[in-house]
Amino acid sequence: MKLFLNTQANTKRSLCRVLRQFNAAGPAQGSDEVATFRAIVSAFAVLLQFHKLEQDGELVRRFEAIEGVVFGDSAKLAQIRLRADQAAQLQRTTDGQT
Repeated sequence: MKLFLNTQANTKRSLCRVLRQFNAAGPAQGSDEVATFRAIVSAFAVLLQFHKLEQDGELVRRFEAIEGVVFGDSAKLAQIRLRADQAAQLQRTTDGQT
């Protein structure tokens, strides 16, 4: 069985495949196989936590970029406000015409 572990979604799918294969084998498995299965599931849990941490880090970087725009550069903030005002005005004009 080939396991794809490059993304969180692929890791979840691979874990599901391992679980299905273990359940299909039935309860007549030896203790060594059960211990190996538990170790594999633990490794998957650690890998999924790593993927989650990576996503959280990306969110933190995005928030920091937004904070830099909003709090760091008043000219960029003025541009953002101007665009929002223009969009609101356009929306009001469009709503008035319909």
